[in-house]
Amino acid sequence: MKSKLLASFPPKLKKQLQLIGTNLKVARKKRKFSINEMALRAKVSYDTISRAEKGDPSVSFGVYAQMLSVLGLSKDLDLLATPETDELGAILMEQALPDRVRRIANRTKSRR
Repeated sequence: MKSKLLASFPPKLKKQLQLIGTNLKVARKKRKFSINEMALRAKVSYDTISRAEKGDPSVSFGVYAQMLSVLGLSKDLDLLATPETDELGAILMEQALPDRVRRIANRTKSRR
């Protein structure tokens, strides 16, 4: 029986994971790695590689990252979810700013 998470997984995300899986499969084949060889190098099972290449949402992010590393494609992982590209986060922060900012009086007046 599928978990509630998998049953309610958004279709757009499923398609994105399937595309990532397809891309990983193409990259593996370009390097002439069999699924067995990929599994050995990534230190996971044959079934896990097969499921990742199909875009199975139950495969952990760590497995995808390990596969990218084995394929020499992990250089851009640090670009995922960066604050600089978080458009919604920037909008929410801007909305949370106060309308008016009070000045703080200079409290270091000279004492006589």
